[in-house]
Amino acid sequence: MFSYFEKLVNPYPDGEPVPTPKTFPAFMWAASEGLRPYLLLMTICTAAIGVFEAFLFSMLGQVVDWLAKTEPAALWTTQRGNLLLLGAILLASPFVVALQALLKHQAMAGNFPMRLRWKFHRLMLSQSLIRADREQALFRLGINDDTANLLDTCGPVDKFVYMSTSEVYGHQTTVPFVETMTPDPISPYAITKYSGEMYCRLKQRVAGSFPIVVVRPFNVFGPYQSSKAVIPELIINCLKGVPVRTTKGEQTREFNYVTDIVDGLVRAGLHPEPIEGPINIAAGEEVRICDLVRMIAELTAAE
Repeated sequence: MFSYFEKLVNPYPDGEPVPTPKTFPAFMWAASEGLRPYLLLMTICTAAIGVFEAFLFSMLGQVVDWLAKTEPAALWTTQRGNLLLLGAILLASPFVVALQALLKHQAMAGNFPMRLRWKFHRLMLSQSLIRADREQALFRLGINDDTANLLDTCGPVDKFVYMSTSEVYGHQTTVPFVETMTPDPISPYAITKYSGEMYCRLKQRVAGSFPIVVVRPFNVFGPYQSSKAVIPELIINCLKGVPVRTTKGEQTREFNYVTDIVDGLVRAGLHPEPIEGPINIAAGEEVRICDLVRMIAELTAAE
């Protein structure tokens, strides 16, 4: 019997948990999913026990009154119906109390909190896994699937050019960024790129004569660039007449046309002498964001 009630509520449901509602009533309703029939039955049993106790005390007082007015031998004859009702309640009450206790302690007390913890932990775990999978994918794309595999399988080559990024500089206190600065990447993408640089250095030290060049191009723009990049996004918004909202735009960036970056990559690959350390591919010209927005707005005749 105990086992039957313990199995009424599954503490580890198989269904995918849904995000919890924000309002308290909706949260309580969602948290009680799969438990509501048993919660209702337990509530009814608890209420019945309270009614029974109140009725019992009332009947006991009436029995005292009956004995004061009626001979004990005649009590059954005069109060048979009330006594039968009292007896029936006394016989039924243990079953009601037992049912309420089984629902409360066997079905609910252990399984209900475990069910809630299971659902909430799965929700938090799913959010953590999404972030972990994303970061793991970034690391795999940055090192394992590209750089490491190429370095391990390409064999003897005249030159291996590793395309890093200027984002590896990250947080610096001075500008412009120069190759002697210690990288301080502040994004998963920059971390993977910098770790690729480290793998190149490791491979070069182990192989000895492996000719590897590490280049760090700065912001690139040009045809077929993703519309999420700053210059294409500004151009599209200006052409569509969408208002461009920015800060004061005093911060500066460097932008390099794609053919210039390609030219730098080719030159790095064709350079006859070994190149020690990373090389920036940049024009060395700073552009304020506000000036960039103004220039694109003028060229597109945006209002």
